Amino acid sequence: MEFQFDLSMLNGSIFLSDDQKACVLYLDKFQISLKKIWLEIKLLFNCIGIENIFKVLQREKLLAKFHPEEKFVHLWLMAVVPGEQGKGIGTKLLKESMSKYENELIYVETTTLENRTFYQQNGFTIFHETFELDYPLYFLKYV
Repeated sequence: MEFQFDLSMLNGSIFLSDDQKACVLYLDKFQISLKKIWLEIKLLFNCIGIENIFKVLQREKLLAKFHPEEKFVHLWLMAVVPGEQGKGIGTKLLKESMSKYENELIYVETTTLENRTFYQQNGFTIFHETFELDYPLYFLKYV
């Protein structure tokens, strides 16, 4: 989470619900910087581990293969405190945060049916799905 938060601060936006029980992280700049490289090195040593680097690179390559060809904003992470899920907090925050990116393509990927259904209920459409990694991976976009 620290990596995702720091990278979103550097190359995107972070939205918190008023009660701080939900958050949405976006990436809207895709540029290389020394800070980004440092964050990735910290992630490698603190979380991923050298022994898992090829597995992670394979997954990242697959994700990149299905990114939209046109310019997009990546809805990178959305979370709601488990006990607060189903109360509309996430939907409200998602709609509020998406208003910042009005008229832009918003892209998200997910691995769960529950999340896929949530995004579809909020106007996203599936444009690709794959099981290449031995689990489902759904690619959705909102225009």
